[in-house]
Amino acid sequence: MSRGLLSKSIRKEIDRSLPESGDLRSLALGLSPDFIAVKFDPKTTIPLASVAFQDCTGTLAEIRYALFEYFAHGQYYRQAKRATDEYTAVFFERYYLDDAALRLYAAGEQLAAAVVLMSEISKADLAPHRKKRKSEQAVLGEYLAKKKDGAALTAALLALARSNDWKFAANYRNRWVHDQPPTLAGRGLIYRRGARWKISADGTKRFLALRTGDQPEYAVATVARHMLSAHEKLIAAVRTAFGAYLEILKAKGIQRTTSGFSVTL
Repeated sequence: MSRGLLSKSIRKEIDRSLPESGDLRSLALGLSPDFIAVKFDPKTTIPLASVAFQDCTGTLAEIRYALFEYFAHGQYYRQAKRATDEYTAVFFERYYLDDAALRLYAAGEQLAAAVVLMSEISKADLAPHRKKRKSEQAVLGEYLAKKKDGAALTAALLALARSNDWKFAANYRNRWVHDQPPTLAGRGLIYRRGARWKISADGTKRFLALRTGDQPEYAVATVARHMLSAHEKLIAAVRTAFGAYLEILKAKGIQRTTSGFSVTL
């Protein structure tokens, strides 16, 4: 284990601080694409949206676990351990925040896939908005923005895409994958991939600042704040999208019951 045990009260406190999405997970797992397909044309993609929602809600649970461990490791190495170990605390905090960022991006892609499938949006519909974008979230977002249908689902997805916290999380993930990961305070001497020769304030001289490193870009707490808010906003968007999906199913005679779902043949 990367940490020791925390008291039950601390674990409960951490758990209460994180939003729940277990109900969405249970509902998504209760929907079988084969069961749904009974009521739909063989060529439609609507039943497949249930699979994408299962993927997405599973990733939401994993994000919550990563954020729980972010808090738990910080608590353990700063307070529960006999001697405070700030360096190790930051190491593990960063590890779990990085994990959350990667899974936030993945869950966003899975949500986009669910919406495309449930709305029967074709590749041809999305093609004009693809350009150089590789993210399905971005492609779908532009498509929905141009469509301007005013639906609650469109509003929820665009609110997520345009939120500063979601943009921060996506940019953090993109840099982590495609560039130097963002630098965080508390990890000792750090270097960014920039020019080593510096220019003086008056612009007349160049100099080297040996073994001073570079200023970190973020405090761990700043990154955590954005990831926690992005997670909360993502859950809200998934709730809206899943609710819209259930309405589509209801119109075909597939409804929620106390024990799961039933279909009217």
